[in-house]
Amino acid sequence: MFGSLKEVFGSLKEAFGSLKEAFGSLKEVFGSLKEVFGSLKEAFGSLKEVFGSLKEAFTSLKEAFGSLKEAFTSLKEAFTSLKEAFTSLKEVFGSLKEVFILRQNSPFCSKSG
Repeated sequence: MFGSLKEVFGSLKEAFGSLKEAFGSLKEVFGSLKEVFGSLKEAFGSLKEVFGSLKEAFTSLKEAFGSLKEAFTSLKEAFTSLKEAFTSLKEVFGSLKEVFILRQNSPFCSKSG
C-alpha cells in the first residue's frame, strides 16, 4: 500500500515538476512577447516622428511655394508697370515727334539747308 502511495506521490511530484517547467516556459514566452511589443512600440514611435517631420517638411515646402508664387506675382506686376511706363514714354516721344514734324512743316520755320 505504501509502495503504491509512494508511486502516486512520485507521479504527482513529476506532474508538478512538468507543470512548473511549463509555467516557466510560458513566463519566458510572455517576457519575449513583452520585449517584442516594446520594440514595436518604439518602432511606431519612430515612424510617428518621421511622419511628423515629413509633415513639417511638406508644410514648409508649401509655404515656400506660396512665397515663390507671391514673388512671381509681384514680378509680373512690376513688369506690367514697366510696360505701362514704356507705353507712356512711347506716347510722349510720339507727341514730341509730331511737334517736331509740325514745326518743320510750319511756314514760320525757315528751311535752310
